[in-house]
Order: sequence, then C-alpha cells, then structure tokens
Amino acid sequence: LKQSLMPSPDLYLVHGPQYKKILSEFYESNKIKILGCLRNENLFSLKTNRENIRNKIESSYNLGGKKNVLVAPSLNDLEDILLIIKKLNKFNDINIILRPHPITNKTLVIQKLKNLNIQLKINVIDDFSTYELLCISDLVISGDSTIPFEAAFLGVQSVRVIQKEKFPLY
Repeated sequence: LKQSLMPSPDLYLVHGPQYKKILSEFYESNKIKILGCLRNENLFSLKTNRENIRNKIESSYNLGGKKNVLVAPSLNDLEDILLIIKKLNKFNDINIILRPHPITNKTLVIQKLKNLNIQLKINVIDDFSTYELLCISDLVISGDSTIPFEAAFLGVQSVRVIQKEKFPLY
C-alpha cells in the first residue's frame, strides 16, 4: 500500500468561484464547495434585527437624539483617525462612538485619547461588535479595514482614512 506524503482534506470550503477555480487546478473539483463569506451571514442577520439592536445599544449608552459617528480603526491606523477626529470639536450634535479593534485593549485606546489631548466626548464601546454598532451609525470612519464595505451593505455612509504613503490592504 502506497502511503501519501501529503494528505488532502475531504472537503475544501471556499469564498467564491475564483478560489474554487484556483484550487481545481490541484484538487478534485467535487471536493471543493463554495460557502461564501461567513461575515455576510452576520450582516443579513443584522439587517433583519436592526431595530432591536439599535434600541438595545441606544438604551445602554443613552445615544438617542443625535447623529452617531462610528470610528472603527484597524490595528495600525487608530492615531491617524484620532488626529482627524480631534478637529471635530465644533460639532456638539453628534455622538462619537469608538469601537476598538477586537484585539486592541480598551484601556490603551483611552490612554491614547488622553495622550492626544482629545477634548471631545468619545464613547469607547467594546461590549457590542463593530457590526452591531453599524446598526446605530449614520457615518463610519475607518482606515485599513473592510468595515466600509459592510457599512455600505447596511446603507451606512463611510469615510476611509488612509495615509497617502501607505498602500491600503482593502
């Protein structure tokens, strides 16, 4: 019996037809199934439950009655975005909600706000996901992230902040 030096999975689950086509060059086509992006399933659920999510967040943080601007930085663009946010001090009719990246420590974000001497009231929220916070947002400010695309799916306008010296990943 010949032993295989490179075992192959029983099934490959891929995002779309392009990746299936690439894998088909190396593996049997019938072992490759298009699953789609798992994140999108979450977005469909959010769209369906948007009002319930909105009510829960607004009551938890007293955010009703004003426009909500969600700041959703990725790992390396928090300071760039905050330097722009700092210039919004003339706007008293908006709630600024900062949702740190899931692997970023909330305490470090709060310290960064202090270090940059940002005088605005910014709600740093990490007990709701960025996707849930899209449900209450009127505008999203993001950097090197896919959040603007998910925001567009939910009908939320977005602005991407990217340094001109850096090539965006998304």
